[in-house]
Amino acid sequence: MSLNNIPTEIVSCKIYKNGVLKCEINPIVITELNIYHSLNFPCIQGDITIQDYDGIQNEYEIFAGDEIVISIKVGNSVKDFKYVIYSLKDVIVREYESFYMLTLNFCSKWIIDALVRQFSYPFNDKRIDEIVEFLLIQCNGDIGEIEQSKIKFNNFVTPKWNIIKIIRYLQEFCMSSDDKAGYILYTDEDDKIHFKSLKKIREEAILCDNDLYINVENVVYEGRVHQYTIENSFDLIKFLNQGCFHTVVFDYDYDKQKVVLKDFKYNEIERLNLGSHIPINNKYLDDKYTHFKHVPYYLKSDEMQKEDKISQFLEGYLKNHYTMLLSDIIKVDVLANFSLERKIGNLIRVHIPNIAKSKQQNILIDDTIFSGIYMIQSCRWIFTQHNALQVLTLISDGYKEGYSDALTWF
Repeated sequence: MSLNNIPTEIVSCKIYKNGVLKCEINPIVITELNIYHSLNFPCIQGDITIQDYDGIQNEYEIFAGDEIVISIKVGNSVKDFKYVIYSLKDVIVREYESFYMLTLNFCSKWIIDALVRQFSYPFNDKRIDEIVEFLLIQCNGDIGEIEQSKIKFNNFVTPKWNIIKIIRYLQEFCMSSDDKAGYILYTDEDDKIHFKSLKKIREEAILCDNDLYINVENVVYEGRVHQYTIENSFDLIKFLNQGCFHTVVFDYDYDKQKVVLKDFKYNEIERLNLGSHIPINNKYLDDKYTHFKHVPYYLKSDEMQKEDKISQFLEGYLKNHYTMLLSDIIKVDVLANFSLERKIGNLIRVHIPNIAKSKQQNILIDDTIFSGIYMIQSCRWIFTQHNALQVLTLISDGYKEGYSDALTWF
């Protein structure tokens, strides 16, 4: 544990309108900068708070829709981050001195078009991933990796929804060519958009070099965790209500005037291997706890009214539902020193101490239940006038070792 965190600072912050520089904000008056990326949200979001002594909002007429470019220096290299402002808020701190705190909320530029633009278009002989890629191009997104999907439409017309709503709908049923499920639309720290399965993200994930340690003595160690919380989201009542153990979904074959059924159980899902198996008693897996759900298809075409096509879509819905439901059984939120190495979708090893054993033996001993490898689900960069930190949400699909069968109160 000798590697210290790399010095990080805000170098500049500039506001543009249609590519023309409006103003440059002195980093000295920036009190806090937050940049948030997540596998659960399609774009990057953030905010920057400024001590507005000079009234720059009124002088330079900063409005929603303006572009913001933030330059951050990490070590000896400088990296630019480009976003668009979507809202502003100013608060008077000292009324007699006319001292304002101005907060600019920003996000990825492409998401504005994706939310505002309503789009209806016919697709012939196209897979879901091809449709998604076409839609992202329409909102000028910088496309990263898009995983090939299984289902192909011979004749398909989207309703007049906004682009994000169309993608969200298709995402629920999307499966890869090798039946991987849990498709996610997200934007990485370089503002590139990805559309791929959680399983593929896991297969391509890189294990971060520096482990995370709780409250080590070296406060500038890159892997030092200052605060952490652990959340166990295993909720038997919720899982029963959402159909975690045995789900039957159905829709109608309009040609044959019959109901098409598809059922699934949790132990049929392909796991992410981020933890041990979830100890669920077999009594919760029988038909007594079957959950029924109607999954209607708003996007009708001749081919979708065929029973095999409906069955394929129902299977995709079930696999996506189960994969996402079981992917974050354990969540660990940590406040750590800043590192650009930690990216959403990557893996990191966390050392969580067993308090009782550590006190008895007077050395730090890892808790075998929670210590281990987690996936980084979300990351929030926090820059202040004094330091740079990260809030990470780490997920696992089960305990690591030494779990107890007495997991629930049933």
